[in-house]
Amino acid sequence: MLKVKLAQEMKKKGLSPRQVAKEIGTSHTTILRALRGEIVDVATILKLSEWLGVKPATLISSLAITRSALPDQIAVMLGKHPRLEHEFGQAIRAILEERVDPAIIEDIAAYAAYKINLGASRQ
Repeated sequence: MLKVKLAQEMKKKGLSPRQVAKEIGTSHTTILRALRGEIVDVATILKLSEWLGVKPATLISSLAITRSALPDQIAVMLGKHPRLEHEFGQAIRAILEERVDPAIIEDIAAYAAYKINLGASRQ
């Protein structure tokens, strides 16, 4: 899906891979890899999803090599609880802009899992 959507948008806007790369802040070779359907890093997927106007989970799911349903589960969760989308978005932007160490987000997620498990054991 990523390569198709990207190619369509580039054609619609009359842009080359170099121009797209400049607009989103990545290299043209990364855009060429995406156009060939090769795997690109998460930071690029986030940039492309914003540029294409689609949710990152949509692009991630389309690139999944494994049977892991985590991106789909996250998308469903955000669909059911839209106020979480803002919080996740802030965390992602902070990581991409290197304003926060990803380990801090990992610590927060670990604490959330602990609290969830603690609550489940009390029921």
